[in-house]
Amino acid sequence: MCQRPKKILLPQPHEIWFEELPRWMRRKRRTSTTSTPTRLLLHLHCRTEAHLYIYLLTGEIYRVDEDTDVLSEDRVLENWPDFEESDKAELKQFVDEKVFQKVKLDELPEDVVLVDATWVRKYKRLFSSSLKAKSRLCASGFLDPQKQELPTRSTTATGLSQRLVLSLAATHNFGIRSWDVSGAFLKGFSFAKVKAVLQSKGISSPKRRVVIIPPANVWRHLASMDASFGLGEGQQGLWGLECNKPAYGLNDAPLAWQLCLHESLEISGGTQSLLDENLWFWKAGGRLQAVMTTHVNDIAVRRNSKFLEKEYAFLSGRFGKISVQQPPFNHCGSRYNKIGSSFPIDQQEFIDNMKVMDFKDLGDDQNRPLTPAKTSTLRSILGGLLWITATRLDLVADVGVLQSRVT
Repeated sequence: MCQRPKKILLPQPHEIWFEELPRWMRRKRRTSTTSTPTRLLLHLHCRTEAHLYIYLLTGEIYRVDEDTDVLSEDRVLENWPDFEESDKAELKQFVDEKVFQKVKLDELPEDVVLVDATWVRKYKRLFSSSLKAKSRLCASGFLDPQKQELPTRSTTATGLSQRLVLSLAATHNFGIRSWDVSGAFLKGFSFAKVKAVLQSKGISSPKRRVVIIPPANVWRHLASMDASFGLGEGQQGLWGLECNKPAYGLNDAPLAWQLCLHESLEISGGTQSLLDENLWFWKAGGRLQAVMTTHVNDIAVRRNSKFLEKEYAFLSGRFGKISVQQPPFNHCGSRYNKIGSSFPIDQQEFIDNMKVMDFKDLGDDQNRPLTPAKTSTLRSILGGLLWITATRLDLVADVGVLQSRVT
């Protein structure tokens, strides 16, 4: 028997107040001194006015956060003191890892690759919900004339590997941790080392000499940390920074880091799986000690307590600072959690952050070719959908149809 839907009325609903509005602060102080509970429909921890969305199925409340997008030049200037410090902190990593050396541009041979570099600046949200200025110096790798000749294959752990290691963690009573190597790309192999490793695997690669032309303030920061980068007045256009190893933005930077990481794991006694090159395991006396998956600079570890301490010390000695997270944490675009003795994994957070693309201007001409910009955006969305199928095999058929339509 069908029932008519009932309209639910909330008793004495309240408007949403933001924490820093004066009347909310007055009410908060007044109610904190009395024993009478405050009747609030919702208390949202949001310090500024924003559009908030409530997913009624789960009760989750979220908002689109544009505070952490890449900042425009105007916004950078408005917050310049913050980014002056973050620029310097970023460049200190380059100096510590000996990534650059100063070279005179008119003395370089013709085969040297010259590319521009730029600052990418944004605010990063911390666990305390506060914002921290973050700067990254990136080379314009898309201008690299050798980019088509470079072997740039840098893979990540498959969905099957992730599920396999979580199953092993549950059956062997292992704990799980996430390790994040700070400034990983600056700690990869040099150009010469990458070429030698690839040659040993039978892979050809071009000889690499790359010089970047940095933003003007880079020279000032570098000179304050290392006198060898000092320049006279008006000489900035005469000098460049030669990269001893691939820097951020260069197409071979992910591969240089992956080769370095995998060599380190092998030295520490790890065995690379024949199933997946990003799946590693350790054994002692015929018994499994730990399993690990890698994703760029993120490492997911399932281990016993002795292995964690030993391997963490070994990798920290080679790569410096490594941050540690306990579940829940994100790895390979998936959310790892621990409930009792089980380890659920999902991609809901990744899905929630995907953007919808609406082609409003197609009109009646549905078969008209898309513009290059829209094609690029659509391929990006398709890449996200394909990533989801790593854990949702039931979506493969639908995404395959969509891909055929795009191509």
